[in-house]
Amino acid sequence: SDVVVLAAQSMRLVSQESILEISHCCFIRGLLNAVTDDKRLRLALSKLIAEKNVHGVAELAKQAEIDEDKINALLKAINICGDYESVITKAKSICISDEMQEALDELEMLNSVLQKSAGLCDIRFDMSLHGEEDYYNGIVFCGYVKGLPFRVLSGGRYDALLKRLGKECGALGFALYLDELQLMFENEAAKGE
Repeated sequence: SDVVVLAAQSMRLVSQESILEISHCCFIRGLLNAVTDDKRLRLALSKLIAEKNVHGVAELAKQAEIDEDKINALLKAINICGDYESVITKAKSICISDEMQEALDELEMLNSVLQKSAGLCDIRFDMSLHGEEDYYNGIVFCGYVKGLPFRVLSGGRYDALLKRLGKECGALGFALYLDELQLMFENEAAKGE
């Protein structure tokens, strides 16, 4: 959680108008595991959820003859974002597996730490965010700055990557994309001239 606090503080230092979106990749992963055993279908649905493609998820799930209640849970998950209290309430309403509940419990602990921390950027939770890389296995987060159409920070827990490399230890980190930030600073400088 210290790394997430550092990421939120870093974003605040970059810009007063910045936001850190936080999620837990095991929430969507747990939902998909509860919905289907078909690995290819889970992968396709995961991609559509990351794109927030409601129509694509609905169509693919119907083609795969997924139960209507599970389709509704998938569609709701795409739109669960905002402040912690509203997100956690909506997420609990579609929680159908232990994996999903464990993810929510971890987010609750993280939120408790964030509430006690100072100098943070705006925080938003987005349950459809689940990490673009398959090695993420916990908290994931992305940072955005007003005026830039892409993320300038991304990170998360990636113990699974280290395990692939033969290391048995926890890993949580983030990258701040300086090339993208340079565009922001150049735009601000141009406006000032």
